[in-house]
Amino acid sequence: MESFKAWIGLVVAQRFAPERDCVEVQIGTEEGREMTTLIDRARKWGEERDQQCVERGERDLAFRLVADRFGDDTAQELSRQLDKMPVAPHIPAIVRMIFASESAEEFLARVRDA
Repeated sequence: MESFKAWIGLVVAQRFAPERDCVEVQIGTEEGREMTTLIDRARKWGEERDQQCVERGERDLAFRLVADRFGDDTAQELSRQLDKMPVAPHIPAIVRMIFASESAEEFLARVRDA
């Protein structure tokens, strides 16, 4: 139980205050190596979660912009189109298409061609 508490303390300290030594923990060499691996995994999971949140936010913003500019039907069609492709790399281009298009039809044609 003490090792788990020490690991949690290290994860919290490195995730939220990596530049400070705010947690002092006495651990053995073997435990230290295992904790470092767990800390690296926790950090990676946190970074992946953060990236997923950013991507979801970008997608939601694109839908709101499309709905505001061209209506809910066009936003729903965009959703169907995006389900067919990896979204993250296309969102900046899609946002540019929103502003470059004069009509919903032109916008959806651009998205299909992307």
